[in-house]
Amino acid sequence: MVWRIKKRIIEFGNIDWRILKVKKNKMLVISEGVLETKAFNDNPDNNWDECSLKRYLNTDFLKNNFTAEEQDKILLNEVFLLSRRQVRKYMPEPSDRIAYTSKLEACDWWLRSSRFAIPNAGAVGSHGLIYLYGLVVDNNTVGVRPAMWLRLN
Repeated sequence: MVWRIKKRIIEFGNIDWRILKVKKNKMLVISEGVLETKAFNDNPDNNWDECSLKRYLNTDFLKNNFTAEEQDKILLNEVFLLSRRQVRKYMPEPSDRIAYTSKLEACDWWLRSSRFAIPNAGAVGSHGLIYLYGLVVDNNTVGVRPAMWLRLN
């Protein structure tokens, strides 16, 4: 597989991904834009490990967007959301965090952090700031920006 890299953006699975970190034989990427809007969970629980969005990303999203060869490049075959800590580390400025939909509208987007009171989960606002108390998990107007570690060799 040949990686086409242009200004820290790669195309993988017909999706543009922003490179956040390169470490030895792997790189951490996040979708450049909001790929879709979806609820974090279909019940009030804000636990990332048990939420419907994690299940979706690692089943339907994975199967529908990547070939078998591409899936082999995804470490642990895991697609996830960034944590608050990762957003602050790799996207230090609010302007780095603003993400757009395919209609070129700035959009809130989910984080996997769930240290908020149920039923809220972490999110970044359309203005690029991290919401202090997150957003209600069943809000299906919040954007999804998947992240993953990709194998370089």
